[in-house]
Amino acid sequence: IITIEDNVLEGGFGSKVTKFIHDNKMDCQVETMGIADKFIEHGTRDQLLELVGLTSDNLLKVIKS
Repeated sequence: IITIEDNVLEGGFGSKVTKFIHDNKMDCQVETMGIADKFIEHGTRDQLLELVGLTSDNLLKVIKS
């Protein structure tokens, strides 16, 4: 499972999915993509998505790996 969110990872959708998988003892890998809990510089939306790795190119890399 790959979760993608344009929000912080801590306490976000991806962490909820990961907790659900863990709590139900499911054999499934989860890859979460989002914004790490750290200071992010100012910029355009596209610049910021590039900075945090939320681009279509990066998503394809994650899927292929």
